[in-house]
Parts: sequence; C-alpha cells; structure tokens
Amino acid sequence: MTRDFDSLRKVVENLKEQNIDLSAVLSLADYISAHPEKADEKPLKLDIELLEAIVPMLQNNSIIAIFARILDGDLPSELIKPLIPYAPYLVSQIESAVLLGALEKDVLEILREY
Repeated sequence: MTRDFDSLRKVVENLKEQNIDLSAVLSLADYISAHPEKADEKPLKLDIELLEAIVPMLQNNSIIAIFARILDGDLPSELIKPLIPYAPYLVSQIESAVLLGALEKDVLEILREY
C-alpha cells in the first residue's frame, strides 16, 4: 500500500502544479491508511473524520442525502460542520430545521462559526 500511496501522492502533487487540486483524494487515502478496519465495516459508519475526507468530492445530491439522514436522526448533527463550506445553500434549511424543532438550537453555533 505504501508504494501505491506514494505513487498517488506524486500524481496529486504533479497535478497540483497544473492547478488541478485532488488533495481530497489524499485525505481519503490517509483516512483509509489510518483506519484499515473501515474497509470491512458494513454498513460503513460515517464519522466526522471520514466526512471531512470525502466531502470535497461529494456531489450535491450526496450532500443532501447526508443532511436528510441528519434530519432523520440517523446521523449526528455534528456532521453539519464539514458540509457547510461545500453546501452553503444548506444554511437556510438548517435554520428552518432549528425553528421547526427538527434540529437542536446548538446547531446554530456551527453556522456562526462558518
């Protein structure tokens, strides 16, 4: 894995010189390297560290699906924090969810930090 990881790192660094940023791929590779047990975990538990590694690569529909799972109570509200920089359109939905009681008021602190 180390050789493959080194090769991946070199490719990402070479692309960065061309203003192509794939650093999120390295973040995911670092996460996988640090948590090899996650590869066999089914269903894979989405924690804040994993979400921070993958969120730059997520499409809007995936971000919305994660937010919906937070609203449903399937995922912790702390996962909102890494979503906001990549989905600022969620801010008004988060505020509405707090007003409607679907999310706790402390979630508004996350928005203030943003």
